[in-house]
Amino acid sequence: MNNQKFFTVLIVLIMNLGPFFAFGQDNLPRLMYPNDQFTNSTNDTLFILSYGDFRKTLIKLNEAEVNQLRVDLLKQKVQALEDKTFLADSICQLRKMESDFWKMKLDETDKLLEASSKEKVELQYENERIRRSRVYYMTGGLIGGILITTLLVIGTN
Repeated sequence: MNNQKFFTVLIVLIMNLGPFFAFGQDNLPRLMYPNDQFTNSTNDTLFILSYGDFRKTLIKLNEAEVNQLRVDLLKQKVQALEDKTFLADSICQLRKMESDFWKMKLDETDKLLEASSKEKVELQYENERIRRSRVYYMTGGLIGGILITTLLVIGTN
């Protein structure tokens, strides 16, 4: 493709700059028609293209440039999609890290609540045990007091 561009530029330069370097009438660019005769009066190599071939070459070069522009545009789109994918992956990673953080905090809170709940149950059990023991001691004291009072009353009679 670069060779095609080079030759096209070369042909255009030869056609446009030819008159500046011409020393004779034969060196000027001109159109040749079928059955025209031409003699090369210089030692240079001349390339003769038909007008149709020249147009086809220009069309193909234009198509190649357009295709290259399309390829470049598609490369840019692919790069943009890769960037978006990278950003989306980064966002997903950040959200995952955030959710892991909050899950860890919730687990810690659950452990604290469970520990406080166990402690509360143990305290309730301890309070109930103490209350029962007070009732037993009070009942025992009352029964003992009644017995002692009864024995003292019976013993004095």
